Amino acid sequence: MDRFSRGWMIRFTATLALLYAACLAAPRFVRDFPQFPIVTSDAMQIDVLDRYFRLPQLDTVIVGSSLAWHLKEWYFEGGNVRNAALAGGSPLTALSIIAVARSTRPRAIAVEVNVLDRPLDEQLVDKFKNAKRPEPPLPLMRTLAAWYEGGRNGQLPYNSTKIQSIVGSSPGLDLSSQFVDRIWSDWNRPRNRDVLLKHAREIKALAEQLEAQGVRVFFFEMPYPSRLRDSLYAKSMHEVFAQVIGLEDKRRLDLRYPVDAMRSEDGVHLDARSAVVFAQALDAAIREKLAFR
Repeated sequence: MDRFSRGWMIRFTATLALLYAACLAAPRFVRDFPQFPIVTSDAMQIDVLDRYFRLPQLDTVIVGSSLAWHLKEWYFEGGNVRNAALAGGSPLTALSIIAVARSTRPRAIAVEVNVLDRPLDEQLVDKFKNAKRPEPPLPLMRTLAAWYEGGRNGQLPYNSTKIQSIVGSSPGLDLSSQFVDRIWSDWNRPRNRDVLLKHAREIKALAEQLEAQGVRVFFFEMPYPSRLRDSLYAKSMHEVFAQVIGLEDKRRLDLRYPVDAMRSEDGVHLDARSAVVFAQALDAAIREKLAFR
């Protein structure tokens, strides 16, 4: 091998070594790698849990349903919140997985308790019950492509200036009335309160199990930015959970935000601006609780 070829080979090998080292180091120093868009609810749930265990542990985790899933991690100004809420799922499932997984525990878990009629997803628990938190090298091209895709879809993390700009903006128009009219009758269909009570007690038991492991567990309710807040469904969930965890319980979060400024396109889930505003209130309430044990 001549001198030129040998020099080229050394530079090529050194470049590969640096890229490999960067891939090894990335999960340790970068908290949030953007994800590729996903399609089905099942795929979304698996992706959320896979991401939870694949990325470094953060202090606070959010669990819940699609209501809390809309609280994107980059909406939290402190940048120390991981969202493990499952669209189409229940807080029972994520709580169970965190409680049994062979992984480090977060400092705190904030549990959204709007949805009590969905049971534990045992298949998801089986899939992730032995999950650890490995830090394998990341495929470089997939990471770069994910950043590109995230930029195209507006999913790169917000900085504090952008968050404050969104919070300070005026709420949009309420566009949810027609959608709410279509689902109003279903939201006023009676649910089996015994089932709701059973699930609420299971959430409490899981919370106590996690608290015994040194985790702080808090409970909160997402707002319904429409007249759905007055539906039988919303009232039933609120009343049943209050039977198990009273409104004066110290684990309840005191959320301060402008309720009348919350907006939604479907009457159920917060729009982006409202989700940012609510995320700031949730983050402040959690930090306040953690500061005063």
